[in-house]
Amino acid sequence: MRNAKQSNKRGQVTFMIVFFIAGTLMLIIAAFAVPTGIRLTSELYAAGDDLIQQSNVTIANISDTSVRDSIQGAFGEATSATTSNIEVYTAIYKYGWILAIIAVCLIIFMSVRRLVEFGGGGFV
Repeated sequence: MRNAKQSNKRGQVTFMIVFFIAGTLMLIIAAFAVPTGIRLTSELYAAGDDLIQQSNVTIANISDTSVRDSIQGAFGEATSATTSNIEVYTAIYKYGWILAIIAVCLIIFMSVRRLVEFGGGGFV
């Protein structure tokens, strides 16, 4: 019986370590990676915007309308994809706190569950 309790305690400790690692990763993603991604995407778009404008002049001189429309459509899709990426990054940055609250609720639930099942003690 004692061996089963030790095994359960080790499982609980491992579970808490996994939650700590997941929380740290969420914090790094929400606080550092997402704003960096927004800036990188914006800077790359700004750097390529002049090239796109110059390309549009060249593309307008293409006589084959199907090729010209296809290329212009590709540029339009690239522009909308950039905008969509920035919107997704912004949403993650804006609502990342919800993920943190969910993780905290799960941690509290698991610790309370442990207290009820095994009685006494704290997190470990």
